[in-house]
Amino acid sequence: MAALPNPTTGATAKEKRLARILVRLTTHASSELDRATAASTAQKARLFRKANHTLARLRTLADKAETKGKLSVPVGPIDADVASLMSLAH
Repeated sequence: MAALPNPTTGATAKEKRLARILVRLTTHASSELDRATAASTAQKARLFRKANHTLARLRTLADKAETKGKLSVPVGPIDADVASLMSLAH
């Protein structure tokens, strides 16, 4: 997801911390989606649910940070990327 803020370019410590958390959640969601696509049929549903939960956490955190003015990038592209990744599970 190229729309995420860069953790090293944040103006304040809070912005840098938020960027690190968003990158971490994206990495977790990406690996969970990779595991889900390669999993057996019995595990696919559980792994996709887990990935969707992580993506929902990412979206919620980005939206909250944007409303508080702590997000250094626009939230629209992040929401669009999360929605496209969540659609993979359906």
